Amino acid sequence: MQGDWRYRCYLDGMIDQIHNWNPCEVAENIEEDSLEEINIHEIIKDCKSLSDKQRYIIERRYVYGDTFQAIADVVKCSKVYIFNQHKSALKKIKEYLGDHYAI
Repeated sequence: MQGDWRYRCYLDGMIDQIHNWNPCEVAENIEEDSLEEINIHEIIKDCKSLSDKQRYIIERRYVYGDTFQAIADVVKCSKVYIFNQHKSALKKIKEYLGDHYAI
C-alpha cells in the first residue's frame, strides 16, 4: 500500500503552508481593502434620498451595532417600523451606489 498514490502523505507540504501563514497580514489586507471600498458615513451623508430618520437608523445599525429593538426604544416606535425603514434605506443606498457594490 505504500506505493499507492491514494495513501501518500502530504504532511510536509501542509506543515510548510501552516508555518508560512501569517493571520495578521491577512487581517490587515482585508481591513485595508474594506476601508478603501466603502465609508458608511460618506454614503449616508451623500445619499440625498435618505430621510434623517433613515440616516440615523443606518448609522446606529452599522456603525454602533445596535439592534432594531434598541433603535426602536430610542426613537420610541415599534421594532417593525424600524425594520421597514431600514429596509427602505438599504434600497435607496443600493440605488445610490449602483451596481458596483453589493448590499
